[in-house]
Amino acid sequence: MTSPTRLTRAAAVLTLAVVSLTACADGEISIPEITIDGESLESLVDDARSQVETITSDVESLGDQITSLPEELRGEAETALDSARTAAEDAQTALDDAESSKEGAEQELADARTALDDASQQLDDLRSNAESADESARAAIEDLQQQVDELRAAVDEATS
Repeated sequence: MTSPTRLTRAAAVLTLAVVSLTACADGEISIPEITIDGESLESLVDDARSQVETITSDVESLGDQITSLPEELRGEAETALDSARTAAEDAQTALDDAESSKEGAEQELADARTALDDASQQLDDLRSNAESADESARAAIEDLQQQVDELRAAVDEATS
């Protein structure tokens, strides 16, 4: 395949990728909810980062080669390469934001876990001190204790 044909095809692929990324970014595509464990998510993020690096490198390489294209294709190729470069930069920013959000979420979950531990301890103390309280009050305390324990288990599951 000749170099201009390869560049034209590469520009077409890059344009298609940019259009696809743009369609996903504007919220028009409905994606079903997916649950991914932390290890799988980290693997996906690493793969995405690798792909961003590859795209950025390929864009730079193709940018050096588009001068050999005919004039009528050069402008189109430059536009496609600029779009691919912008999409890669946007993807990198999104990955950085996701990683930052993940760290923030992990800290919030740790804080929630600490608060739930404190609440559980206070409820244990209250239950111990409420031996003389009426049955309905003790039952309410035990129900609340159970709810706190269930929420703590959910937080533990989310962080494991």
